[in-house]
Amino acid sequence: MVNLYLDSYEGTLPPKAVEQPFQVDLHDPETGEVLDVFFRGFIDLIEADGTLVDLKTTGRSLEAGGLERHLQLSTYALAKVVEDGEIPPLRLDMLFKTTKPRLERLPTSRTLQELSWTARLIREVAVAVETEHFFPNPSWRCGECEYFAHCQAWRGGEGCTEPESQLVAISGS
Repeated sequence: MVNLYLDSYEGTLPPKAVEQPFQVDLHDPETGEVLDVFFRGFIDLIEADGTLVDLKTTGRSLEAGGLERHLQLSTYALAKVVEDGEIPPLRLDMLFKTTKPRLERLPTSRTLQELSWTARLIREVAVAVETEHFFPNPSWRCGECEYFAHCQAWRGGEGCTEPESQLVAISGS
């Protein structure tokens, strides 16, 4: 899979950065409102032309609308807008873990309004974490989640053995 990805770059310029850290004091890029959140992370790949790339390995394609809702790309773009004032080009590179591995490159973009929404979402999540409010987020990954039993108990699922007091203790950790 790595060779497939590297072969796809044959004849192109080398990346500008890999695992590029960022740290920004978050503000709403549309209104300029300071959101009192110190936001940091790593951008998987920055190409020579400034395209921000998220790299994923997967066994299946994105669901309809998944690229437009891809939050990690939105956070990359938001960090760059806060740093530079420019909305960068974005791309999701998906390496499929199939019998014959394949690579899909999916270019996308974000608007200032979408990045404003992302900034406000980050602020609300930060507030929820600070106040120890954690909510279940059911998805196809539930079966592998370490909190599956707790989530099921919160939802009133049958066969759950976790007492209510356990849920409070776990949600605060």
